[in-house]
Amino acid sequence: MQSARLALLGAVTTAVLLAAATGVAVADHQPPDAPDGNVSVAVVGGNATGTLSNATAVRRARAAGATFDPPYLLPGDRLLVELRSPGLTRAYEASDGANATERLFRAVNETDANLSVAQFAVTPERRQAFVSLRRSDVRVVPDPANETFFLLVDTRNVTLVADDGDRLDYDLDHMSFRVVLEAPAGDGGRQVSTADVVFEHLDTDLDSRSPSLELDGRPTVLAPNATVVSVNGSTAARANTTLTVRAVDANGTVLATDRVVTDAANDSEPHGPSTFAATLSVGSLSPTDTFRLSVERPEGTLWRQTVVVGEMPRMGNLSAAVVEGGERDGEVRVDGTVRLPDDGFLAVGDDGPPVVAPVPEGEAVNRTLYASREAVTEDGTAFVFVMWDADGSGNLTDEDVSWHVRGDPDLSARVPVRTLESAGTTTGTEAATETPHETASPTGEDGTAGAETVETGTSETGTPGFGVLSAVAALLLAVAVIRKRNGR
Repeated sequence: MQSARLALLGAVTTAVLLAAATGVAVADHQPPDAPDGNVSVAVVGGNATGTLSNATAVRRARAAGATFDPPYLLPGDRLLVELRSPGLTRAYEASDGANATERLFRAVNETDANLSVAQFAVTPERRQAFVSLRRSDVRVVPDPANETFFLLVDTRNVTLVADDGDRLDYDLDHMSFRVVLEAPAGDGGRQVSTADVVFEHLDTDLDSRSPSLELDGRPTVLAPNATVVSVNGSTAARANTTLTVRAVDANGTVLATDRVVTDAANDSEPHGPSTFAATLSVGSLSPTDTFRLSVERPEGTLWRQTVVVGEMPRMGNLSAAVVEGGERDGEVRVDGTVRLPDDGFLAVGDDGPPVVAPVPEGEAVNRTLYASREAVTEDGTAFVFVMWDADGSGNLTDEDVSWHVRGDPDLSARVPVRTLESAGTTTGTEAATETPHETASPTGEDGTAGAETVETGTSETGTPGFGVLSAVAALLLAVAVIRKRNGR
């Protein structure tokens, strides 16, 4: 008896002993140049999977439109894999087992056959993944009269393994597979049939229908006088999917819920992406309140973002200078005025972790930071930016992110560095710098900034983790790209 040659969503050439132990197929085949129609993959819609108990039921369901061939697959889909093979049918009829699934397994095991699906387009940083047929939710419906087998596969419960049989904790998102059926042909030759399947990520995007809600920024900001949140959404989920759009405050209290059913984004592709609209009455909220806005389906959350109630963030009155003389000799002094709707930090890039000063929510403050001379870049500027205290810890951590407005890192600037004879004495006549994109100085009606000046030096800052350094590096790169794109 030959070793097991069974795998679903995975095939690899490996040792016979390993194949017997893991159920990963031994595959020495050359796929045909084009599919020959003997292998096909469809999606079973709704709850029809449970009714497909025999071949007649499967064919009736297909005729009634209960299965369909979508432009892409989604994690969680119930698949109908159709295999047509005279050679495998003969082996199946000669085998025995407790049920049709076990009989097909034995038929593959006892003949010179291979049933597998090999991942292709594998990224270099990841191991190639396979799905063990015996360890996944797979049910076989035989149709010997038509030399066909139907495999019902629930992708919510598949086991991914590596070529050595070790389990892999991968999602199916953006993974591509080739279904391969290799079996003896009646003329003494070999049948090799294939079909490709591609999984997309079940992502969702929201756009605001109201000027009071700024969804493109990070974090999202809602004007303090707004009581209604109105959004449009687009999702990879198919039409007629029920979604729940929900707003939940920081204490876990549900502020508002809207259940929506998606519509096809394109009438010519009913099984492609879909759209929806939702309106939530969140009531009266106070400045500095926060709540979580999410889009959910029964299987999990598709989109989630924290919304901060308050005025749009502002940063301005920026200046930077190298101190000459005094105890700060050689350091770079950065001054700025900031107002944020939630706690955050004014930061300046340095050689290592950025130097930061805390900024409280809801008030305009002046901040002074001292960084090392390494903060001055080759073009003679210091990079100043704002971080959001996303986890509310009061310290710069890996959870914190750069503050974006309308999708771009607007709360950032490259500030020309002047020279100071001492901390407080300016040489030169260069004016303070304001950041672009409506980040003017956050002053009150009397033209004065609202709070005390706080000085922060390198010795007073904590040391954030690697994630913060990566975020700052990415932000620097993003700013450079944006400036190049805008001709600046």
